[in-house]
Amino acid sequence: MMKMNKFMPFLAGAVALNVTVAPLIAKAGTIHNGRTLVAQAQQTPHKKGGNWAKLNLTDAQKQQLRQIEQDTRKQIEAVYTPEQLATLKAAREQHKQGQHGGRRNVMKSLNLSDAQKAQIKQIREAQRAKIDSVFTSEQKQQLQQQRAQWQQKRQQRQQQQ
Repeated sequence: MMKMNKFMPFLAGAVALNVTVAPLIAKAGTIHNGRTLVAQAQQTPHKKGGNWAKLNLTDAQKQQLRQIEQDTRKQIEAVYTPEQLATLKAAREQHKQGQHGGRRNVMKSLNLSDAQKAQIKQIREAQRAKIDSVFTSEQKQQLQQQRAQWQQKRQQRQQQQ
């Protein structure tokens, strides 16, 4: 029990990180062996130095993406139980204090039901379609190239482990 109490701040931090990043997941999670796997994640587009900074977004596009992010976060939070939301809230607080944990561990600790996983997957798929509709064809092409680079780097990291 004592080890679990020491681990909770890290777990909570990871949940907070996931909640802030989840709305901008580049590729929706896929179900594999009953687990939701996040294929790619991006930083929010409006942060300086974020992964979308190279796309030269207009102010209108940035605002649209912020709105999509907020709407998606609300939809996903509506899927969680009160207990799961409490865990996420604690994780956000830990994140604000600079304590971070593994996102997968946090998500695992939420014990999402299959129905919740399916709902979240559907929300993220809809979110991705909305996000893609914000970009110009040139930006979509740039983003596709970035995604290919991220995937390649991810595969290299996995091979090194």
